Amino acid sequence: MKKRLFSCIATVAAMLVLGSVTVLAAPANRFDDVLEDAWYVEDINYVIQNNLMNGMSDTFFGPDDLMTRGQFVAMLGRLAGVEDASITDPQKTVFNDVNATDYYASHVAWASELGIVKGIDETSFAPNANVTREQMAALVARFSKLSRVYLPTEASNFADDAFIADYAREAVYGMKSVGILQGVGDNYFAPRGYTSRAAAAKVVRCYMEYEPVDTAVISIEKFTLGQGYILIPSVVPLEDHATVDSVLHQVSSECGISLKFNTSYGYLTYVEDRENTILDIPAFILEEMAKSQTNLGDRTNETFLGEYDYTPQAGWLYWVNNTPASVSANEYFIGDCDVVRFQFSLYGYGADLGRADDWTTPYQTSADKDELMVAVAWANDSDDDAYTHALEVLTDLESTQDEVDAALQALPSLK
Repeated sequence: MKKRLFSCIATVAAMLVLGSVTVLAAPANRFDDVLEDAWYVEDINYVIQNNLMNGMSDTFFGPDDLMTRGQFVAMLGRLAGVEDASITDPQKTVFNDVNATDYYASHVAWASELGIVKGIDETSFAPNANVTREQMAALVARFSKLSRVYLPTEASNFADDAFIADYAREAVYGMKSVGILQGVGDNYFAPRGYTSRAAAAKVVRCYMEYEPVDTAVISIEKFTLGQGYILIPSVVPLEDHATVDSVLHQVSSECGISLKFNTSYGYLTYVEDRENTILDIPAFILEEMAKSQTNLGDRTNETFLGEYDYTPQAGWLYWVNNTPASVSANEYFIGDCDVVRFQFSLYGYGADLGRADDWTTPYQTSADKDELMVAVAWANDSDDDAYTHALEVLTDLESTQDEVDAALQALPSLK
């Protein structure tokens, strides 16, 4: 079973690794309103024993009471190891309707800072409003992204799909596809319906028991031309015995990008690239070309970028975990959390990309961008300033390691 660590806090780490959270003996007779044969008994036992939810009193849980937004965010916060510290350490938030001493204030502050919650407007969170089913789905999905737990996407199929908000649709179908969240019957989801406390407990238990698939992060880059990405860093689910070329074909097909491979030797030759913007080649590459009196030529094809475009030494190379690959793409088997980068080398057979081996001397030392690339792939939030800045740092071949590390620190993550 794949493990998931949501918090680096030592005192809760053991509890928060998937598979290590164990439901202890049922709190028999603790809550007068939790019947022994009710469908939700195990779910409530789970959240109580693992300190994810509290009763409404010592003897009353309120399984049929509706879950509020404050209660649900508090549950996610506890899942991440955020303490209920508002009484001893009042927590200010950006929301006017969250008092600094409310029990959920520390959790709302945490969730707001990481972008898990965005409020009903810029200054209001509505903590006492009932959480809707689509809101719950979106909150869990954002939490899942930050903790780097992959949820698949599925085609729309609920009868009331048109009523699911755009911000929640992918989350709804992702969790439905793996059994974390279900419809309400007759193929309806009821996106704006409310959730009982017992049902919320079940969702969290199902989420914690979900075994996510292995994933890798992959990109296609033309930084040597000063033209950024053809394929931005993307999270890709892995099947057993997945090779680099099979994963590249998978994600490129999903994104509508055509590829050409040398099938005899298993290397990438051309990538569809219709955005022929003005070249902005880094000066250090032009300087190396000038030393050997190599002139800049043209592309051979307006639709595809690849071998011998612009210089006789140009072509596609790939890196895995910040190391140039030494075998062909159809022979390299990708593992969980691997980072694969297909990069266009303009001149120097990869020396312009920092490649160093017995045959290649790098033109400059390149920063290790893998961690930042992974964070960007999971965040995938073009509306966030930190995300935009991270992309700028990634696409600059001359970014320093300090600049890369600073951009990584600015991105929200539970890792």
